[in-house]
Amino acid sequence: MRIEDIEIHTGNIDRPYKVIGYIKAKVGAATAFSKTPTIEDVNFKLKEEAIKQRANAIINVSYDRGISMTSWKALSASGTAILVESDEVKCPFCAETIKRAASICRYCGKDQPTPVKPEEKVHDPNKTYKLEFDYNKCINCPICNAKLKLDSKEIEEKQFECTDCKSEIKFST
Repeated sequence: MRIEDIEIHTGNIDRPYKVIGYIKAKVGAATAFSKTPTIEDVNFKLKEEAIKQRANAIINVSYDRGISMTSWKALSASGTAILVESDEVKCPFCAETIKRAASICRYCGKDQPTPVKPEEKVHDPNKTYKLEFDYNKCINCPICNAKLKLDSKEIEEKQFECTDCKSEIKFST
């Protein structure tokens, strides 16, 4: 990923994404006579932090200008690093690339399964979910509804990390 490819948004976006974490960056002038830092300077630092976390966008960015302990002219920015999902997906029936919003594949003509969207992006890690195993000893993640096969250690500890949404889930049966 190139630094120019990272998107920065002061608000939220309407495309599907996964939250990676909170990031912040600060730039300052070395002396009182140095150039005042610009939004572009702090955005570049934010993009560097996003790349370190393997994000491809930053949302809800806010800026704060003032004086810091090391600089008379300081500019800081903070936001949420995210991984924006592609607008295209593979058809589960014919494997051709189609738009995510498509309800019918334009290649094979089959109806596309409707994705189950999570009710919440962030959950309480202390909450214990009541879950039931199916006949293959699989369980559905209560956050993103991904079907997961747990190993014996996860079943014994009654805790697992979802491979899709990366949520730590405690459960009872």
